[in-house]
Amino acid sequence: RLYDRGQTVLPSKLLHSRLPQPYIMINPQDARELDLPAGSTVQVNMNGTARLVNLRIAATVPEGFVLVPRSFGIPIFAPATIEIKLSEPETM
Repeated sequence: RLYDRGQTVLPSKLLHSRLPQPYIMINPQDARELDLPAGSTVQVNMNGTARLVNLRIAATVPEGFVLVPRSFGIPIFAPATIEIKLSEPETM
């Protein structure tokens, strides 16, 4: 990714509008099985931490795997087991 949340780009106020929000990608079949619609906000639990991220669906991701881009707000350094669930809507 050209603009990530790395040490060189993140401090630049000029580039903030170009930084994508944290996201994960899963296979369409996995999304159907988990009842997760594209574009939804999901909670990712991994390595003792939880993050809210956007969900993208792509046929290029193998079934049973989740693509977690590095330097986008989710601390991942190696393959890991994660839990994904639909984020609860905020109440007013």
